[in-house]
Amino acid sequence: MNFTLKAPSRISTIVLAVATCLVVAGCGKKDKTATQVIASVDGEEISIHQMNTVLSKVQGISPERLPQAKQDVLNGLVEQQLAINLAISKKLDRSPEVVTAIENAKREILGRAALEQIAAAQPKPTDEEAKQYFSANPALFSARRVFSLQEVAIRKTGIDISALQERTASAKSIEEVASWLKEKGVEFSANGG
Repeated sequence: MNFTLKAPSRISTIVLAVATCLVVAGCGKKDKTATQVIASVDGEEISIHQMNTVLSKVQGISPERLPQAKQDVLNGLVEQQLAINLAISKKLDRSPEVVTAIENAKREILGRAALEQIAAAQPKPTDEEAKQYFSANPALFSARRVFSLQEVAIRKTGIDISALQERTASAKSIEEVASWLKEKGVEFSANGG
């Protein structure tokens, strides 16, 4: 089957037709494990496993919304495959930027998988070990300090710096300084972190 990337309504119609054909073709088969393919786009198969992987990352799908969510995921996978096919036909998979991005993603995925495997193999600390760690590191827990930074950035144009310094020293909050700057017509931006 050859699909071209057109309007979403055409894709939805094609996906529905493909899904219907797959369901009808699958009805006569006795061996249900023979295929896990739910759609084929230009000869590239989309499997139930791909759809389940995407669905597993979606939060809060209610049972009554599950059929629609499955259809939405399938539509997204078909559109993604169409875009991949278009990129390959334009030889974008060979451009240095794309090759580098693919290799970087591969390295990150493999590195994360290795670290997750190592972490999963570590024994879980006992309650006593957790208490010991908590007690041995007060700077991380009981004596931890949390800082809040508030900043007002102004342009230097036309403002009396000494008056600003006096106002800042006597102000009880950053909001007072901001109000004073507004009164004086000074442009500023406030940031926090």
